Amino acid sequence: MKNINEIGILAVGTRLKRLYDNMMPSGKAIYQSHGLEFEPKWFSIVYVLVEENELSVTDLANLLGLSHPTIIQTLKELEKNGWVVSRKSKSDGRIRLLQLSQMAKSKVPLLQMIWAQIRQAIEEMNREGQVDFWEGFLEFESAMMKKSIYDRVVEINGRQKRQAFKRPPAHPVDWFRRKFDFGNLSTTPEGVMERLRFTPMRLSGLVENLSPSQCTQPFDGKWSIQENIGHMNDLEPLWQGRVLDIVNGEKTLRPADLTNKKSHEAGHNDVPMEKLLSEFKANRMKLLLMCEEHYDYFGSASSLHPRLLTPMRLIDLLYFVAEHDDHHIATIRYLAYQM
Repeated sequence: MKNINEIGILAVGTRLKRLYDNMMPSGKAIYQSHGLEFEPKWFSIVYVLVEENELSVTDLANLLGLSHPTIIQTLKELEKNGWVVSRKSKSDGRIRLLQLSQMAKSKVPLLQMIWAQIRQAIEEMNREGQVDFWEGFLEFESAMMKKSIYDRVVEINGRQKRQAFKRPPAHPVDWFRRKFDFGNLSTTPEGVMERLRFTPMRLSGLVENLSPSQCTQPFDGKWSIQENIGHMNDLEPLWQGRVLDIVNGEKTLRPADLTNKKSHEAGHNDVPMEKLLSEFKANRMKLLLMCEEHYDYFGSASSLHPRLLTPMRLIDLLYFVAEHDDHHIATIRYLAYQM
């Protein structure tokens, strides 16, 4: 390999850094040629303060799209060099308002002349190319803000892993069409509790190679991956309540909301995935602890399931929950494969 050009677009970060490193000394030399000790990296904040007169740190961060620490560090340099002064807000003493110093204000006409010349020089360079660099850069920046390189690499990695499946996942049959024969279960309390115990881990594994945008993407007008997980968490209080119904000798189990209104209105796509998984794990552990406390009821008591109209023991209930887990895990796997 002879030079960085052969690396191509993979070196975009290095090329942008090299471009920045090339521009900064030129910018500083231009200011110095006019007798100004002014760092090019101060430009954005000073320019905004020229336009807006007085702003808070938060205002500056929002306008420039920069982090608070970056803004604060640059402001310290500007204040130290006499370009910016600050005062406390009269309405809120916690807010610091910033404006140009008198010295800086006296330099504004000169700065504006320099900026106009720099703008003209950059526009000339832009016209020298065969493409409009600035328009292309804005589109590239917009794409990066919409979805980061990290998220895109996560998605590519996930796609490559999923494409290695010999048999593509199929969508499971509609849950309400499922039939259950609790009289012939081939499981044990310990076995079914292990299935339930590992559901949070299985969910975490399913989403680890998916980006946030993939997890919140709707599919065919139905729930996203994240909404499926949120729905599973929404039902944990129902399962816990039904454990108590059986233990307390209730004739009929409390009913589920077959319209899933809670899940439809919960806004699960707006909640961080880590929070959903953490809450689900905590609720699932609570369910398992309840079952361990009432272990003696696994086969000795039952209540009627209101939709299936069949008696359900504690072991039947947990088997039902485990099958419901698997239904949504299979759905999530199917959705992930479509990404």
